[in-house]
Amino acid sequence: MIQTKEKRELLGAYGVKEGEFSLLNSGENDTFLFQSGDKKFVIRRYRHHRYTLQQVKAEVAWMRHVRSILPVPEIVENINGYEITKLGSRFYLAFEYIDGNGISTPNHQDYARLGSLLSTFHSTIPKVNSSLELDRSLQSRPSYKGEDVIYEAISSLCSASFLSNQQKEQCERKGEEMKKWLPHLSNDQFIHGDVFFGNIIESGEQWYLLDFDECGFGDRAFDIGVPRMHLLASSQLETYWPSFSAAYENMPSEETVRAGTALRIMYMMGKIPKRLDIDHIKENPSRFIERYMELIDSELSGASFI
Repeated sequence: MIQTKEKRELLGAYGVKEGEFSLLNSGENDTFLFQSGDKKFVIRRYRHHRYTLQQVKAEVAWMRHVRSILPVPEIVENINGYEITKLGSRFYLAFEYIDGNGISTPNHQDYARLGSLLSTFHSTIPKVNSSLELDRSLQSRPSYKGEDVIYEAISSLCSASFLSNQQKEQCERKGEEMKKWLPHLSNDQFIHGDVFFGNIIESGEQWYLLDFDECGFGDRAFDIGVPRMHLLASSQLETYWPSFSAAYENMPSEETVRAGTALRIMYMMGKIPKRLDIDHIKENPSRFIERYMELIDSELSGASFI
């Protein structure tokens, strides 16, 4: 929730006398809808100590460049003309409000369009990269290279008080197993990190890509693994994966997709101990770890591949 002092400072930062904040989403960061009369915009409050100022600046810079490829919300500047607002130790971004709807029950056509969108993103970004090689400000984003993801995930899990020693050993063994798949993940480029329907708004015929707060550098299969992971978790892979994969031009090999998806799931596993402030996770965090382990097993064994 937005605290009274925080609300007052945010209103002042954006030059608004009064208005209401309503929570839209609480996850990696908190997202609020701000409304004052007929004026609306969306505010993201970054998790404490999750990102540095340079990383948030890099996220903003990448959003500007991606806007030349795909529709992305504009950032609303504060009264001092800055895109990033800092209150105490927390960072905030404000975005234009997109008048549209989420896609809560995607169909075959939606998955095909998502595959095409991600394919366009991945094929165009390297061309953007080549023209931005000297811009160091764009490099301050997380690495999703396999070794980094596995190390950080296992370190996080092994320090989790809610896991038994036996469970921690299982996590370590899974990390060692994952390392054998890393040769399939050799590409390193800018990726969104969380492309799925929860981060897309449909406005008329236009799709807007949201939430670049997990963008970074890694294999494109890590990105492809996000919608695949959601399909696996909802037992809809057999139904919708063919539509997605057929629309994604130049799909990586089966082994690369499996490795990228398993790595993305391990990344999620590693975040569970850091998300115990989220109600539905803190009730039974071990259950999430167990489920993610099952999904990784299904990918690495090939049992889930279509």
